[in-house]
Amino acid sequence: MTYRYVGHDSPIHDAAGKATGRLAYCGDLQSYGMLHLKLLRSRVAHARIISLDVSQAEALPGVVKVLTFANTPQTHYDRGRVKNQEGACNQETLFCERVRFVGDRIAGVVAHTAEIAQAACDLITYEYEELPAAFNPPAVLTGEVSIHGQQDVLEAKPLSCGDFAGLAAAREFSSTAHIQRVTHVAMEPHAAVAAYRPEERKLTVWTPCQSAFGVRNTLSQIFALPLNHIRVVKTTLGGSFGSRQETILEPLAAAAAIAVGGTVKLVFSREEVIANTMLKHPMDFIVHSKFSAKGRCEGLDFQVIADAGAYQTISLSYLNNLGDKLGKVYDIANVAYHGQSVCTNTPVSGSYRSWSGSEATYALETHFDQVARALAIDPVELRLQNIVAPEGVNRLSGQQLGNVRLRDCLEQGSAAFDWPARRAACAAQAKGRYRRGVGMALGSHTSGFFPKQSDMSAMILKMQDDGSVILDAGLHDHGCGTITAITQIIAEELQLPLELISVSEADTERVLYDYGCYGSRTIYVAGRSAQLAAQQMKVKLTEAAALFLKVRASQLDCVDGSVVDRHHPERRVRYGEVANFAIDELEHTLTVVMEHPATLNPGPGAAHFVEVEVDTYTGLVRVVRYVAVHDIGQAINPGMCRAQLGGAVQQGVGIALGELIRINPLTGRSSAKG
Repeated sequence: MTYRYVGHDSPIHDAAGKATGRLAYCGDLQSYGMLHLKLLRSRVAHARIISLDVSQAEALPGVVKVLTFANTPQTHYDRGRVKNQEGACNQETLFCERVRFVGDRIAGVVAHTAEIAQAACDLITYEYEELPAAFNPPAVLTGEVSIHGQQDVLEAKPLSCGDFAGLAAAREFSSTAHIQRVTHVAMEPHAAVAAYRPEERKLTVWTPCQSAFGVRNTLSQIFALPLNHIRVVKTTLGGSFGSRQETILEPLAAAAAIAVGGTVKLVFSREEVIANTMLKHPMDFIVHSKFSAKGRCEGLDFQVIADAGAYQTISLSYLNNLGDKLGKVYDIANVAYHGQSVCTNTPVSGSYRSWSGSEATYALETHFDQVARALAIDPVELRLQNIVAPEGVNRLSGQQLGNVRLRDCLEQGSAAFDWPARRAACAAQAKGRYRRGVGMALGSHTSGFFPKQSDMSAMILKMQDDGSVILDAGLHDHGCGTITAITQIIAEELQLPLELISVSEADTERVLYDYGCYGSRTIYVAGRSAQLAAQQMKVKLTEAAALFLKVRASQLDCVDGSVVDRHHPERRVRYGEVANFAIDELEHTLTVVMEHPATLNPGPGAAHFVEVEVDTYTGLVRVVRYVAVHDIGQAINPGMCRAQLGGAVQQGVGIALGELIRINPLTGRSSAKG
């Protein structure tokens, strides 16, 4: 089918503002009387604070307030919570009387400038009783160190199908794998601005977040404010990759704003972002499999231990998702999955791009490569024997996987890469300093929460009296073109130019509820909601235009901003005229409220092929050729899809070859490499 707007390249909605530097990010926000917050962080990995002296900081000119655990709410909360009724560990407080990693929050200073606030932080002194620390899971699993007590180790939901243990097979294989701790390195540092009006008990927070309603719920829990007294506004977001899913800075800025009864801004330095927001989970995998002699995987046993860092946050949910993804690519009849999330005295682990999909893929695909070598089967052929067919079922969850074309991805990727010839050429060149090798991997992901939990999108589409439209929606554009894609969908349905469509982002006071942008749900769930809203708007337009034109609504079409009689094309009326007619004569506006629940979750399919050259003297790796083939259904904005894939490949290469957050095994201090 040929589309006019969908399927065509279009610049993202704020490209001009970003290119000219006129667009304001959260850290750029200013207001009269705005104060600044800086934080004092622990220098030790695990300790109990015995005494805290803030007198010198309070005496510094320009300091307005010093915040500690003694004068702020001690409500335990979970930074990864989205909805109040979610099960969560609630291990964290605003400021700590017992610190659990190097960088944990001890105090905060509110001052007239950020420089004064930082200088005051340096004047705070404290005494502490150092406690035993664990910088890796084994020390906690063996009971040598206790960080939170009963919640130190959490077991993922066990998943299984068939009977792996009782299965007899021709060949058995085992492998281990490890994924290191890395940081997201989004271009924009974390920031939040909060304003509190004590006379109204009204809190407003501006934040580059992924879930404005999630932030609101967490703030309500901490500060015991009703939801209608909290407004959260999503600001321009300069990249995330999952780093903004958790509620981290917002409670701190809010606590400061409430304490001073004014407006407070908190902006992290790059060092603070790395050490004190969220990092990718370090994980250790043990994979066992049972194969037939011809390469059919009969059974899989998959075990993983994730290092959650000092607080569990989303780690258990992360592992539950990882287990579910084992059934999205390969059709294996006998599977057993076991995962553990373990707290350590290290920076907090959390959401990272693909939400466990890349981790599951890495461990499983490297295992399949080892099997292919042992069975002397081409890696592509081994996967073709085992992949899930279109309209297949995830045996672990019973979920219908949709029309995912994994075979097409493999075959087209292999052909585009020239896999057989390149693999043979690399095998023939097995000597010399510079050697080349090829590799490939197959993966899938998700398109929302369903059926793990309900997933819905609610929005309001409003026709203006000049024929333009406004969509009020709780969207969260990361800089990846979400707003433009939703605009293209509405434009296609209503046959309106993009410039006549305005799409909002999340503002909890002005839009209907939305979970947020994570789980790769936005285009599939919110995009469908926008499409259905536009279709319903066409119904309202044609019904009102039928009364205006005195014809049957069934013979009217929406074309180029007009409602047209298909039998008599000269009989037409512009959208704006219809909107005015509806207001003046029919006494109602052309408004659609759409609430769309997701009932399917067709994950995408992806096959990646790479050739690398390795300098065997230095270890330097050069990527020579890379081919990525993705089945994503209809590409709404192909240019942005290509940009997303290119960025993802570059990020993956960085993780594979050069990125690492090191933890000093003696002190627990973190440092970055890469």
